[in-house]
Amino acid sequence: ATQWDYIILIGDPYTMEYLPGLYAQGVATIAGEVAKSANPAEVILLMPWPAATSSSTVAHYKEVVYRAGRSGGLKVAPAGLAWQQEDGVHGTTHPTTNGAYISAASIYSSIFNESAGQSTYSYNDTLADSVSAVVNANKDAQQYTGNFSFQNPFLPVNGKSRRPQFTNYGSSTED
Repeated sequence: ATQWDYIILIGDPYTMEYLPGLYAQGVATIAGEVAKSANPAEVILLMPWPAATSSSTVAHYKEVVYRAGRSGGLKVAPAGLAWQQEDGVHGTTHPTTNGAYISAASIYSSIFNESAGQSTYSYNDTLADSVSAVVNANKDAQQYTGNFSFQNPFLPVNGKSRRPQFTNYGSSTED
């Protein structure tokens, strides 16, 4: 019943790291449902970054999120790339206060095409400007090449289907 202007999707880190095809299918399913609305919201994918205990990399997250976003014509808010540019500091919490602000500023810059430092909320305008520069630098940048080669049971190699199909044995990707 609520009309949203934007829907921000933040992938589950475990799914993005180990089951990226399932993440891509989830994104496609949600975006497809949003598109059915009479006045659909804009879906934006937030690119997170791995926790300190993860064996994954920012490069893996980038490829997974950008492949899912580009295949569905969705905008990506590259918070993980901005976090990496800010030296990727891990604190005792994930994300840290700066990390949470990087995510918010990345979303803001992706939506409004300006630095979150221009908003009425004030936290760290220098950080906001840095995040905005990362968002702008990555809007049309090539984020990956070739086929996706990460081996997992939900490999989204050349699948063109934007809708998972389910059977009593599991999803179409498990089949």
